[in-house]
Amino acid sequence: MLEFVDAAVIANQVSLLRDTYRGTVLLVEGPGDGCVFEKFKARNDECRVVAAHGKTNAIGALQLLRQRGHGTCVLVIVDADFWHLTGEEPDDTEILVTEFHDLEMDMTASSALEDVLRELCGSDTVKRFERIHGVSLRTRLLTEAARIGLLRFISYQDVLCLRFHDVEVERYVDQVSLSVDLEGYLSEVLEDSAAAVDAGYLRSRMDQAAFPDQELAQLARGHDYTVCLAVALRSALASHSPTIANREHVETLLRLAYSRDYFDRSTLAHAIKEWELSTGCVVLD
Repeated sequence: MLEFVDAAVIANQVSLLRDTYRGTVLLVEGPGDGCVFEKFKARNDECRVVAAHGKTNAIGALQLLRQRGHGTCVLVIVDADFWHLTGEEPDDTEILVTEFHDLEMDMTASSALEDVLRELCGSDTVKRFERIHGVSLRTRLLTEAARIGLLRFISYQDVLCLRFHDVEVERYVDQVSLSVDLEGYLSEVLEDSAAAVDAGYLRSRMDQAAFPDQELAQLARGHDYTVCLAVALRSALASHSPTIANREHVETLLRLAYSRDYFDRSTLAHAIKEWELSTGCVVLD
């Protein structure tokens, strides 16, 4: 049924809420994001979180609410995706974006990642992986997710409309080194996309691309990162079953481990506080 949810549906939901509620409405992209902000939002019913089921829905709903006169104390928080790299951040004080590519990447950049690893495999196992492969686990996960992200970025920038949704990343993650078979992944993406683009062109574009290390977290998509982490927890770091070590469960554990202390160190938290000061509306506890 979610395919029938659009900006108008979300705006109607908020408009109905406004009949009896005058506090802050926080529009986020999805239920997972909603779970994070439910932990941090102001109590005493000063803020309510609404999942818009998509970035376009969240931003579109804000515009509709403004047209209806219901836009006061409505804040939108969405994933940056590639906006930080392309300079497309919206010039709108009521639309805030994540510090990195998406909220999952914000969480993995914090010590929530170590909290999850400590619970599921222990620090000694991580140190052994790093000693054998000569690279930190964080760097390996980020680099491999960013390699996939670069392919997505080229498709976005060149308007290639490649289809990534149905291609399972984990099939191409090496269970020992956690490196991604990008050639195999690219081949399946192109086949699934029926794209009129040459694989050689994409390889050339990827070879020419140069991003400093600090921008890798803008390229890397959180779901790709957590897929690589889930594979690690089934093989390279531990032997958990797929019921424990799968993308969805790993992301749930990250959300649980992502504390208010970790969140308060992010640029997103500072942006929210600045918005609160400028509007008098309340979001955070």
